[in-house]
Amino acid sequence: MFFKGANQVRLIIGIGIFSIIFTVFTSYLNFRDYQHTLNTEIDYQKALLERHIIQIVEDTNNYYKLLESSLQKKMEEYSHVMLKKYEENPDVLTWDLEKMKKEFDGFDIFIIDQNLTVVHTSFEPDLGLNFKTNPSLAEMFANRLQGNSFSTDRLEMSINTKELKKFSYIPTPDHKYLLELGINMKNYTTQFPGIDYESVYHELTVKNPFLQQLRVYKLSYTGYPDRVIGINDEQNNPIFMEQENIPKAREAIVNNEPKQVNRKDSENKSEFEFKYIPIISYTEDEKPDYYNSRIIEMVYNNTILEEKIKRQQVRFISAIALVSSVLTVLMIIIYQFFRRLEEGRFHLTEANTKLNQELNLRIETEDSLRDSETKYRLIADHTSDLIYLLDKEGIVNYCSPSVVSVLGYAVDTYQGENWFDRIHPEDVERVRELYRDQMINPGSLREELRYWHKEGVWIMLEINGKPIVNSNGRTERFVIVARDITQRKQSEETVRYMAYHDALTNLPNRRLLAEKLNSALEESSQIGSLTAVIYLDLDRFKIINDTLGHSFGDLVLKKAVKRIMTCIEDPITLARMGGDEFAIVLPQLTHEEEAVKLSRDILAVLTEPFLLNNRKFTLSASIGIAFYPSDGENVETLLKNADIAMYAVKDQGKNSILCFSEVEKPVDVRRLMLESGLRKALANNELFLVYQPQMAIQNEDMTGMEALLRWEHPELGVISPYEFIPIAEESGLIVPIGEWILRTACLQMKHWHKQGYPSLRMAVNLSVRQLLEPQLVDMVANVLKDTDFDPALLDLEITESMKIEDMDHMFHKLFELKKLGVNLVLDDFGTGYSSLSYLRKLPVDKLKVNQTFIRELTLSTNHAPIVRSVISMAKDLGIRTVAEGIESKEHLSILQQYQCDEIQGYVYSRPLLSKDMETFIHSHKHKKPHHTK
Repeated sequence: MFFKGANQVRLIIGIGIFSIIFTVFTSYLNFRDYQHTLNTEIDYQKALLERHIIQIVEDTNNYYKLLESSLQKKMEEYSHVMLKKYEENPDVLTWDLEKMKKEFDGFDIFIIDQNLTVVHTSFEPDLGLNFKTNPSLAEMFANRLQGNSFSTDRLEMSINTKELKKFSYIPTPDHKYLLELGINMKNYTTQFPGIDYESVYHELTVKNPFLQQLRVYKLSYTGYPDRVIGINDEQNNPIFMEQENIPKAREAIVNNEPKQVNRKDSENKSEFEFKYIPIISYTEDEKPDYYNSRIIEMVYNNTILEEKIKRQQVRFISAIALVSSVLTVLMIIIYQFFRRLEEGRFHLTEANTKLNQELNLRIETEDSLRDSETKYRLIADHTSDLIYLLDKEGIVNYCSPSVVSVLGYAVDTYQGENWFDRIHPEDVERVRELYRDQMINPGSLREELRYWHKEGVWIMLEINGKPIVNSNGRTERFVIVARDITQRKQSEETVRYMAYHDALTNLPNRRLLAEKLNSALEESSQIGSLTAVIYLDLDRFKIINDTLGHSFGDLVLKKAVKRIMTCIEDPITLARMGGDEFAIVLPQLTHEEEAVKLSRDILAVLTEPFLLNNRKFTLSASIGIAFYPSDGENVETLLKNADIAMYAVKDQGKNSILCFSEVEKPVDVRRLMLESGLRKALANNELFLVYQPQMAIQNEDMTGMEALLRWEHPELGVISPYEFIPIAEESGLIVPIGEWILRTACLQMKHWHKQGYPSLRMAVNLSVRQLLEPQLVDMVANVLKDTDFDPALLDLEITESMKIEDMDHMFHKLFELKKLGVNLVLDDFGTGYSSLSYLRKLPVDKLKVNQTFIRELTLSTNHAPIVRSVISMAKDLGIRTVAEGIESKEHLSILQQYQCDEIQGYVYSRPLLSKDMETFIHSHKHKKPHHTK
C-alpha cells in the first residue's frame, strides 16, 4: 500500500508538475502574444505622434517665413526712402529720426559711420556704440559698409514669446555711412496668430505617458544642432543638446533620415529611446536651407513599457501560484536568489574591471607626466635661450639656468623678481601693455626689447611668449622664450651704416646723397631758395692708381677728402659717388656765386702740394655745377646736369669750374641714330641673347643661367647694353623688347629641359619701366602659358637701384608676380635705395651682390665685411645669395668661406651664345674653374 500510495503521490506530484509546466508554458505563450500586441500598439502610437510633431514644426517654419516676408517688403520700401533722403540731405546727423520712426511704422533707425560707431539713432541706448570691440561683428559691419546693395539679417527668434528681431543694412553710395533698420516685433506678430505650443506639448505628453520629453532644436549655419528653440521650456531658458547625442543627430541631418539611439540611466536603471527626426527646409533653387531647418528630439521612456509588461507578468505568475504548490514558490525564490546573485557577481566583476582600468590609466598618466617633465626640464636646463615662467603680475616663477650666461644673474636670486623691472624705461610700458592684452585675449607675443645686464649694459632680447590657459579659458601664467640678439642688431646697424656710407672715406655714398638732395629740394621749394649740386672729379687720378698702385691711390683719396672737408660746413654735404668722383649739395643758397666760391676754394686746397710716403705731388679737379630750379627740379636731373658740366670741363682742359648753364649743348647725333635703329632692331632680328652660367659654389654644379641682351647694329656694329638699354627705357621700347627677351629665354630653356636638364633655371632682368606697366603680370603669365614653362624655374631680377618710393608702389605688383610661382631676385644689392626694413617686406627669394663689391674683394679691403654681412643677413632672412662678377680664384675662395650660395662670372665662363652654352651644359661637370680675361 505504501508503495502504491507512494506511486500515487509520485503520480499526483508528476501530474502537478506537468500541470504547472503546462500552465507556465501556456501562460508564457499568452504573455508573449500580449507583449507583441502591446509593442505593436506602442509603435503605432509613436508613429502617429511623430507625424503630428513634424506637422507642428513645419507649421512653425511657414509661420516664420510668412512673418519674415512681410517684414522684408517693408524694409526694402523704407530703405529706398532713406537712400533718397540721403541724396537730398547727406548730413545724416541733422535727420529727425523720431519723426522717421513714426513714418516707418515703429522701425528703429541706426546710422553707423566708417569707424563702425553708431553716430545717430532713434534708439538712444545704442548711441555711441562701437562694433570694433567685437571682431566678428566688426568684420560683418565693415563688409556691409563697403557693399553696394540692400541686405537683411535675422538675429534671433523665440517661439514662446513670439518675439522676432530683424535688421536691414543699406550702405550709402559714397560708403561713408551704413543705414540700419531694426524692429523688435512684439506687437507686429498679432497679425499672425501662430501656434499655442505649450498647450500642444501638454496634450501630447498626457496622451502619451511614455514620451519623456520633446525638444525642437534650431540648426546652425554649418548644419549641426547647437541651440534650442524648443516648446517645452516653461522658463524660456536655452537648453543645449547633450554632447553624447550630437553625433547621431548630426548623422540624421547629413543623411536626412531619422536616427534612433537607446541609452540606459545607470542611476535609476531606466532605459530611454532617443529619436532624432530632421525637418530640412529648402531654398528656391532646391538647396538645403539650414538656417530655417529644425531637428526634433523625442525621448521615450521604455521603462514604463517594461513596467507595464512586468505587471502583467506578475498577474500570470500570481494565477499560477494559486494552483501551484509550495515547490513553485520555492523554485521562484531559488530562481530569484540565483539571478540576483549572478547579477551581483556580474556587477562586482564589472566594477572590479573598471577599477583596474582606471588604476592602470592613472599609473600610465603619472609615468607619462614624469617622463615629459624630465624631458622638458632637460631641454630647459641645456638650451642657450632664456625660458621664463611668469605669473599674471610678471613675477618670475621659473627661469632656465641660461639666465647666468645671458644676463649674468644667479637663478635663485632672479626667481621671484618682477620681470618688467629690468626692461628699458622706453620699452617697458609698450611691453607691459602687450602682456596685459595677452592676459585678456590669449594669443602669442613676439617683440624685441632692451634688457638690463648685470654688468651694467643694455642688451637686445627677442622674446616669444605664449599664455597658459586653464579649462575655463583664463590665463593663469605666461611662458616666455628670450634670445640675445645684441650682436645681430649691431651687425644690422653696421650693414645699415655701410649701405649709406663709402667704406674707404666714410663719406655719404650716392644713396645718402640722393636722400639729402631730395630733402634740400623740398625745403628750397617751400622757402624759394636755391640749391646747388657740385660734381667733382680728380684729374688724372687713374695715372696714380696705375703707376703707384691702388693702395697708394686710396691714401691719396683720403688726403684729398680731408682737404675738401676743410672747406665744408653744415648743412653742406660731401659724398663719394665712386672712384675719384665726388658730389656736394649746397642747400639754402641766395646767390649762385656762393657755390662758385666754394668750388674755387676746393680747387685751391687741392692744388697745394701733397706729401705722402716721401712723395710730393699735386692734384687738380674738374668741377661742374647745376642749380635748382634753373638746371633741374629733381635729384636725377641735377646730378646728371652737374655731371655733364664736369665732363665739359674735362673736354676743355680740366682743372676748372663750369656751370651747366654755360655748357654748349650740341645735338647728340649718335643717340638719335641709336634710338632710331633700336625701333627697327627687333623686327630686323638685330637683337640676340647670350647666357652666362650660374654655379653652386660648394659643389660647382650648374644651377641655371642669366639671359643677357645684345645688339649688333648694321652700321655701328655691336652696341654696349650700357649705351642702348637706357635709351630703350627712356623711349618705352624696353616694354616690347622685354617681352621678347622673356619669351625667347623661356623657349630656349624649355629646349634644354627636353634634352635632359629639367632642373636648370633661367634668370631674366626686369627694368623699372617694365614694372610700371599695368599689363606686366598678365604678360608674364601669358608667356609662361604659351611656352609651357615651369614658373618655379624662372628668376625675375629687379634692380635695387630703383628709388625706395618707387618700390613702395611696386609692392603690390611684385606680390602679384610672386603668386604666379616665379622667383624674385634683387639685383645689384648694395648700390641702390633699398633698406633692411623694405628687404623684410619684399617677397624676394635671392639677393645678387653687386659686382663692384666683388671686384675689389680681398680679405684686406673694406669690401670684405660688407659682402660677409650681406650674405649673413640674407641667410638670417632665409634668402639665397648670388655673387656676380667673379673673376679670380681668390674671389671664389673668399665667397666659399662666407657661404655664398651661387656665383656668376668669368671664373667659370663669359656670356655665351646658345650653341656655345649648350656645349658648356654638356661638359660643365668636368670643367675646372679658370680665370678668363
